[in-house]
Amino acid sequence: MQSLRNQSVVDRPNVLLLSCHDLGRHLGCYDRGVRTPNVDSLAEDGVLLENHFCTAPQCCPSRGSLHTGRHPHVNGLMGQTTWGWDLNEGEVTIAEHLSSAGYSTHHFGVQHFCQDASRRYDQVRDQTLADELVEIIETDLPEMAEHTPFFASIGFEEPHLRPGEDVPSTFAYPSLNDDLFDSYVPDDVDPFPYLPDRPGVREGIANLNALITHSLDEAVGQILDQLEATGLANNTLVIFTADHGLAVPRAKGTGYDPGLEVAFVARLPGVLDGGERYSSLTSHVDVLPTVLDLLDLPIPDDLDGRSFRNLLGEERYTPRKYVRAEMTWHERYVPMRVVRTKDFKYIRNFWKQQRIHLPADIFGSPAGREFREEYYTTERPREELYDLSEDPHEQDNLAASRVPLSPPGSDGMFDSPGTGVEPDPAYADDIQRLRQYVYDRMHESNDPLLDGPVSRPGVDVWEDNEVTRT
Repeated sequence: MQSLRNQSVVDRPNVLLLSCHDLGRHLGCYDRGVRTPNVDSLAEDGVLLENHFCTAPQCCPSRGSLHTGRHPHVNGLMGQTTWGWDLNEGEVTIAEHLSSAGYSTHHFGVQHFCQDASRRYDQVRDQTLADELVEIIETDLPEMAEHTPFFASIGFEEPHLRPGEDVPSTFAYPSLNDDLFDSYVPDDVDPFPYLPDRPGVREGIANLNALITHSLDEAVGQILDQLEATGLANNTLVIFTADHGLAVPRAKGTGYDPGLEVAFVARLPGVLDGGERYSSLTSHVDVLPTVLDLLDLPIPDDLDGRSFRNLLGEERYTPRKYVRAEMTWHERYVPMRVVRTKDFKYIRNFWKQQRIHLPADIFGSPAGREFREEYYTTERPREELYDLSEDPHEQDNLAASRVPLSPPGSDGMFDSPGTGVEPDPAYADDIQRLRQYVYDRMHESNDPLLDGPVSRPGVDVWEDNEVTRT
């Protein structure tokens, strides 16, 4: 791999980070039955990670990890910024690392990982839709080219669902029309293997395919064309990824692979090119140290992630054995901690909850309406284990079916987790090994869940009119 060591600041590559909402790996280059010629072309010219995962199946905590290299409960962003969550004081983002190295820094579109982006970037533009972002980049890129190197983060809103239950209102982006959605026939789509094949699911996939092809992918192509037209393409590291999995049941908002899997495609001519594909486990917390490593900049010692630069070159690389994920707060309290290996998925659920969490946008969607009664009338087990080599779609829980502790009653005592089917004895050692791994990582990182339920910011367990504070 070509080294960038000893390059002057002005010669270092620009960094363009393209991220989108709720995409997972629903792209043609991941064989998902959707046309995405522009992202596919980027993968053909660059490199693609086949087993890249986010750290949380929800927007803000996952983005926080992407930008800080630290897990949500470590960097403080355990829920949505719209409900008061923020990065801990002192957290340093990729933009700030690169600013310290002489980069100008710019953010366009969806941000969602801190309360005040203006103190972390030189420039912030708030428009979020793909067609709007294309126009802004076309206007701003020539000036950015005069102040290289630059770091630019572009966050697309697409293909995030919009509120509402009238199809295709949940996909009604201004640049598209009903005729386009009507041209995508539900009977023609590839159903998702982790969900029953139902009409609402097919309808959702058809609309999703239309939005990804004609809005998101077209915008990516136009931005890459602009990079070429300004003469920046050969000296720009381009990264394309997503915050978390698709907005469908058993994906976004869950610890299953469809909620945690994300695309990762990168290109830097002469360094990351040739259309190579890599199957090693990688995580969003690895992106920041990898970017710093590619630029031969110092990597902080307190990151949770580690560079996978050597994976992409010819040097020795030790593959990850584990990737971790978590969820604490979304619209409701849904605490879970997750570990995934090449062969197994272990999920520890810490509170009494419905069987499958359906975030609000999914709840009102065609697919959500197919499942919400079914998923909301049963409880999830305290722990889950899936043998991914035999059960890649995570249908058969091999751990005990006992439910998690329920909220404490008026006496402050927790209900018993109760009895249930015991674990499959053939997997007892795997369950214990991964259970201990989750506990050890929680303990060494001072996970606040170890101290009991976590409150949302600004929420007090006592109201002012109830007690006299001491």
